[in-house]
Amino acid sequence: MNKVSIIAVLACLAACESNHIRPMIPIKILSTIEIKTTTIPIPQSQGIIIDLKNDPKEDKHPKCSSGMNLIKGNYCPNPKHECLEWLDNPNSPAPRCQRYKSPTVCQGATSPMEYCMDVEELHDSSGMPYGDLSWNSAKAMCEKDGKRLCNEPEWQFACSGEESLPFPYGYDRRFDICNLNRKPMVCGAKICDHRSNVSEFPECLSPFKIHNLVGNTDEWISVPLYSSSKNPGMMMRSALKGGHYLGFKNACYPKTVDHNETFTNPQSIGSRCCSSIN
Repeated sequence: MNKVSIIAVLACLAACESNHIRPMIPIKILSTIEIKTTTIPIPQSQGIIIDLKNDPKEDKHPKCSSGMNLIKGNYCPNPKHECLEWLDNPNSPAPRCQRYKSPTVCQGATSPMEYCMDVEELHDSSGMPYGDLSWNSAKAMCEKDGKRLCNEPEWQFACSGEESLPFPYGYDRRFDICNLNRKPMVCGAKICDHRSNVSEFPECLSPFKIHNLVGNTDEWISVPLYSSSKNPGMMMRSALKGGHYLGFKNACYPKTVDHNETFTNPQSIGSRCCSSIN
């Protein structure tokens, strides 16, 4: 190998290292290759890999605002989730399933959906999710930016994907990739604040790369007007999805109702926004 060819190889390696790019295979000089020029022929299959794993902005769509991902596909309104292993006593008031049967069976026809959703929960400039939002305040924050609160089918589809997953990450409940099941629960006279910054738990992603849909903070959604079972005669449009950091629910389909539009709970209730594609 001549001096010019060696310089070319070293320059290639230096460029990869300085840009944090790793070649698909180690670059080495093969004795069967005769290098006659300063150009090193590399087959197309030996290109450069740029790792985009867990990049929540990968699915950005031109019709979606900055910080939102496109949610598009066929939504199953009535999935059948069969629990194979319970985490709690199945006869308890709100039992949690540890493992569901795969795949999910869709009972009935699917519906096409296309809209945009915030990748992250509503948060301050430091990246800390708001944890004391009422339904009214979350709605106002979304509308200020030309968005709106998500409805229940939108939230569920963004969480479960076309496979109708029970959890955003699959069929088995996990406690290691999302901010949930945190302890202690009570600090003094109030609930402990275990919220995490939006930069944390990068693997807590749904099939559409929406971050932290379960755990961290409960999220307000907009639902059709219903009558409260706890307060007879009170009508409300508010519900909560996703569960917060203490480990309750933390799945795509459970829903908390009977908290009206002015209800809030310090540290544990936030939201995110959706927008339509016209």
